[in-house]
Amino acid sequence: MLAMHCNICGCSEFNNMNGRFNVKCRHCGSVERTRILKFLLDREISIVPGMSVLHLAPEIGLTRYLTSVPGIAYKAVDLIPEMYKHCNVEKMDLVQDAEKLPNCAFDLVIHSHVMEHIPGNVTTTLIHLHRSLKEDGWHLFSIPIYAGCYEECLSDIGPEERKRRFRQEDHVRRFGREDIHLTIGKIFDIPLEYDLRKRYPYVDFSEFNIPESTLTGFTSNTIFCLRKKDIKL
Repeated sequence: MLAMHCNICGCSEFNNMNGRFNVKCRHCGSVERTRILKFLLDREISIVPGMSVLHLAPEIGLTRYLTSVPGIAYKAVDLIPEMYKHCNVEKMDLVQDAEKLPNCAFDLVIHSHVMEHIPGNVTTTLIHLHRSLKEDGWHLFSIPIYAGCYEECLSDIGPEERKRRFRQEDHVRRFGREDIHLTIGKIFDIPLEYDLRKRYPYVDFSEFNIPESTLTGFTSNTIFCLRKKDIKL
């Protein structure tokens, strides 16, 4: 049995984060959902030379992995590019700019915990991101999913009220476990149940420091792994 390690950078040392013990990779900063995302990239998608990738709010470990493949057309974007020192990031305001994305341009669109920050119509944003996929493209993303139902507020309610309602002071919405099929599930064809243990029964996820609690049920570590055809609209 291999020692527990990050499946992105190989580091075997982890730090505590936000009350969670031993979850953040000390080298590349990956957390549970990042390592699940990398696992799915390895298992479901062949990252090969010539692919085009759109990466929102690019994590350092995933950026290094994706750009290590020769010939990758890699485009990283964020609202605040100066936050990222590890790669060239273009400024993109998803509220205004998602609709400007070209049709059928990317083999892979990837984002993790971005949609809760969008101060506009999140459904429209997701549709435009998906529209930018090539016909055989992949859309991988995660969102914070909590107990209860969906809620959002685009008004200026202040950082404390946002933190109380949405768990973080720069969030404008929360996705709820009870009605996820009435929100994300009305845009995309998602499974009725999320269970990575059933899908990959012979994988020891603990090897990559991916805890059991992240593998089943819709949570903030769930990765939606979608094809172009999975849109319902």
